[in-house]
Amino acid sequence: MFSKLGRLISHHPLATVVSWVLLMALAVAATFTGFGGKALFDNLGSGNPVLPNTGSAAVYEETEDDGASLLYILDGVPEEQLAQDTEVAQVLTDLSRALEDQPGVASVLSYQDVASEIASTVEEERSAALAEVEAGFEEPQAEIDMLAQLDPEAAAAAQAELDAQKQAALDKVNEEVDNQLQSVLAGTAETEGDEAIDITSFLSTEGDGQIIIVQLEEGLTEEQANTAHEEVMAEFDATTEQLQAIDSGIEGYKQSMTLAMDAVIGQVQQDLITGESIGLPIALFIMIIVFGGLLAAGLPLIGALSTIALGMGGIWILSQFTAVDSFVINIISIIGLGLSIDYGLLIVSRYREEIQILLPTIGYEADGNNIPHELSAEEQKKLSDIRHRAIETTIGTAGRTVFFSALTIAISIGALLVMDAQILHMIALGGVITVLFAVAASISLVPAIIVLLGNKLLRPSVLDRIPGVRRITKTVGDSASDHGFFSKLARFVHDRPWPILILLGALLVAMTIPVWSMHLRSSYDEYVPAHTETGQAIEILGNEYPAFRTSEIQILTGTSEEETAGSAFVAELQEQYPDARISYTDTGDNNRALINLDLETDDPLSVEVEQIVLDIRDMDAGFEFWVGGSAALQLDFNDSLADGLPLALVIIVVAVFVLLFLMTGSLMVPLKAILLNGLSLLASLGLTIWIFQNGFFGLEVAKGLEAYVVAIALAFGFGLAMDYEVFLLARIKEYWDAGYSNDESVERGLQRSGRIITSAAAIIIAVFIGFVFGELIMVKQVGVALAIIVGLDATLVRLLLVPATMTLLGKWNWWAPKPLVKIYNKFGIHH
Repeated sequence: MFSKLGRLISHHPLATVVSWVLLMALAVAATFTGFGGKALFDNLGSGNPVLPNTGSAAVYEETEDDGASLLYILDGVPEEQLAQDTEVAQVLTDLSRALEDQPGVASVLSYQDVASEIASTVEEERSAALAEVEAGFEEPQAEIDMLAQLDPEAAAAAQAELDAQKQAALDKVNEEVDNQLQSVLAGTAETEGDEAIDITSFLSTEGDGQIIIVQLEEGLTEEQANTAHEEVMAEFDATTEQLQAIDSGIEGYKQSMTLAMDAVIGQVQQDLITGESIGLPIALFIMIIVFGGLLAAGLPLIGALSTIALGMGGIWILSQFTAVDSFVINIISIIGLGLSIDYGLLIVSRYREEIQILLPTIGYEADGNNIPHELSAEEQKKLSDIRHRAIETTIGTAGRTVFFSALTIAISIGALLVMDAQILHMIALGGVITVLFAVAASISLVPAIIVLLGNKLLRPSVLDRIPGVRRITKTVGDSASDHGFFSKLARFVHDRPWPILILLGALLVAMTIPVWSMHLRSSYDEYVPAHTETGQAIEILGNEYPAFRTSEIQILTGTSEEETAGSAFVAELQEQYPDARISYTDTGDNNRALINLDLETDDPLSVEVEQIVLDIRDMDAGFEFWVGGSAALQLDFNDSLADGLPLALVIIVVAVFVLLFLMTGSLMVPLKAILLNGLSLLASLGLTIWIFQNGFFGLEVAKGLEAYVVAIALAFGFGLAMDYEVFLLARIKEYWDAGYSNDESVERGLQRSGRIITSAAAIIIAVFIGFVFGELIMVKQVGVALAIIVGLDATLVRLLLVPATMTLLGKWNWWAPKPLVKIYNKFGIHH
């Protein structure tokens, strides 16, 4: 099949390239224009890891803000400007009046609004009290008026005494009302529905700011909501300018769910650019050294860019039918770059190897150094023939290897589909799409371009004329013979397999230690970049406005608020957590209430808070209840990973075993590969945890790995590890099938593939590390984890442990029971 594909592409290269160009043009147009609809980045989302049919999901759905709450947070306001009747207060009052007139705005709540309402209420109470005092003096006044007709002198004295009493009564009322007003402004005021509003909650605990909350109307269309959102934000910006004209130190921060999503998606785009701008030049530099020329080095990059373009187009199609998380884009970029470069490197290297074998058969040096620039028709035909033969052999061998590798990775990534989390489904689909495009580009587009380049790839590059460059490329390049550094390394391992196996095995086991105590985190707020306005608003809100911060633990009860408040359940909560602030929220449903537990903690996602969630869930309330909040969401998400992991591992192990068996005909090789790759994967994960726990290499200290990272590392990392396993085994199997001994097959196979594996690993690590320079913690952790997985696998595992185990097993490497041998002979993929 692959040889036929090679013949087809070698004879129709232009049609192949044109087809790819058209597909890429369509994909790019879909990504950035949406064909008149929504472009890809406008159609992405980002949200909490909510698992359906869980207690945390029930609470989240009950308390979910649909994006209609818009916050305006002031910071750096001078203390004297926080009071009423100041310039700042007047500007904010004007803002409230302007917002109330905006279409789509349901309500505006601010310190000034609540204070004015309180003052108005108190003034009404004052007027009523004064009127009552006045009424109480009407009868004595009438008596004095009658006395004045009989005894004016006595009446005057009585009038003076009455006036004094009346004034004292009025002064007392005014004093009491003034005190009441000051007390209320410093505490709480009763509003409609008997709900207490703490007016001081609108003021910063630092004493230098306040918050304004705008609620949009329910039932707005998406267009109406977007318009209202934009108009409110414009008012906020205009107000900030006015306030800074009063005092340049005043800062205004805007916050809403829409702005938070925009911040994350914007950072995704920025990190994408940052990662590729760092990773691609380094990758190109390494490939120039490997291939000794710019043309050959650029081919894998062309495949990578094509894969990413089509991958984005595929995700755009997905986004038309389902919600796609913005992080999927970064994953596509990382995996697309890495795999395409890996596969392209293998294809180009194998082509050059085949050309070096064929050139001497028609009278030229293996490196093409003596190919003249002016060729006769006969010479052109001979060179054309060997180019076609080289392409056919390349796709028939390396193309087959790439296909098996891609199939293995696709199944590994696809195993994420058995998880419950929607975001993992999207990552799985995006990853599978990317893998398929990567293998398609490597076995069609890259070979087609090779054919179109003609003799240009046969001659040495002009870079070889630079002193020292030719020597470097000959040493580390792809033109390896059957004997060299890697075959010597294999012989070194052959002489001491047990010490190497024991030493490296112990090292990898030790590296897994952090895995057994790792803490998985899942927090939307942590994804919002801290340096953005939204990130700063979230931080200020959490630190200075505790009343508007989401409680660490929220409990939705299946009974009324009144029954909840007086229940033994609440009494037990108060007893168990005396330092927690417990409050109640009306859900609008008489059969449900919400209990808020504000805990004294700096980390709402800590192990301690998780344990409190578990303890509360174990309580007997006497009625149905559901526990939610960030820690509960995190727990349920992590539990879903643990629940889905066994099935995912079974799928991966069975698929890898079957594919490697069909490729090698061996029972031992697949088993050994699964065990070694599994150990390497756990060791890499442990090293990643250790690095982030301690903040090594300038990375920020993390309190735990993001849960997504572990799922992605397990699926993608296992697939990438199998990538190099397939590269190596394919070459070793070629020599074994050719009649070489086990040890010599390992030596020659490692010599031929070792340089490709290490070069590909260096390139892919450079690509992954490029994404560490972004801002999103999840993308950083994915980049580091995958870089470590590839680095460990391409060095300790592939170059040392695999030769050691194959040396110890000897001919048993290729053993399989007779029934399986029959299956391999019938269904196996043979060279």
